[in-house]
Amino acid sequence: MRGSNHSKLSDAVRRACFILAGLVALSPIATVKAQPYDVLDATKLIPEEDIPLTIVGRLVLDRWPDNFFAETEQVAFLPSNVIPGIDFSDDPLLQGRLFSYLDTQKSRLGTSNFHQIPVNAPKCPFQNFQRDGMMQTQVFKGRANYEPNSLAEAGEDGGPRESPQMGFVSAGRVALESDPAPKLRIRADMWRDALARHEAGRIRVTEVRSSDYIEANSILSFVLAKPIRRGQRAFVPGALDVPHSWTAISDAARTLVTVATDQRAWGKAWLTPSNPPLTVRALAIRFASVVGAPAPKLATIPYPVLWATGLFVPLVRELRATRYQFVSPFTVDSSVTEQTFGLAPSDLDSALKSVA
Repeated sequence: MRGSNHSKLSDAVRRACFILAGLVALSPIATVKAQPYDVLDATKLIPEEDIPLTIVGRLVLDRWPDNFFAETEQVAFLPSNVIPGIDFSDDPLLQGRLFSYLDTQKSRLGTSNFHQIPVNAPKCPFQNFQRDGMMQTQVFKGRANYEPNSLAEAGEDGGPRESPQMGFVSAGRVALESDPAPKLRIRADMWRDALARHEAGRIRVTEVRSSDYIEANSILSFVLAKPIRRGQRAFVPGALDVPHSWTAISDAARTLVTVATDQRAWGKAWLTPSNPPLTVRALAIRFASVVGAPAPKLATIPYPVLWATGLFVPLVRELRATRYQFVSPFTVDSSVTEQTFGLAPSDLDSALKSVA
């Protein structure tokens, strides 16, 4: 805001002619996704007839700063600071600013404690794990600024704690918990997109689908094979006694080569030849017998533990999104592929030996 507009706004506020600005919100996610364009594209203007604006509040300008530096220059706006009921969209511009603005304010104001400056301090007191740093104005007691800790067991104040009931929960986490199979949907969407291009005559496509692989670098190897060979307990991210199909990686490769050179395969999805389903427990017993290991000891990883581990381990984070394969029956019927192309699954015991 420059020049005459700045002066008009200043004069209006000084005359107590309060300025009101409406705050708006977009329509539900389902409506947004139904649009034929990306509403998060910063180069696009969204027609109001497509997505009407909704007034959800108002911003009132009713006072001019008493000290321009203290109340304006020191303001630290962070889009990561949200109130209950507000969350972050997938807007790429917003996602970039969510982490960059914190560094920006640290550089501008010279300290990570800028939230204690009166103009930035929340009206409602809050707690966090930040206790030192330049220009710290509060005096914190106790030995630990991290959580969890065991100070309470020693009769000391354990410090602030998270509040699962009142704390912030991202819609991304809610979506994962309410939609436990996001990768299943993504895979289906990818195939539909490819098939649409095939039917339009733009490309030729086919798809090969497999169950969990039996190979040296598979989840099976890390979760079952290594601990079983060592006589250790194997921790499984799912149910132990539901039927599950298992695919040898060599069978998947052979099927890919076959369908890629056979016109009968184009425009269709094919299931890799796989052996009859086995539960995780039965497969573990079979593997131990093949490699001469002692009877396997198995345990299920509780989902809260799996979820928390995924915060730090990328592989486990991906495993959470495919957990649906291990908590319910996950079997494939590859008979059509076998009959059409004359393929057959590899011997299961031979495949298990390759894992060892």
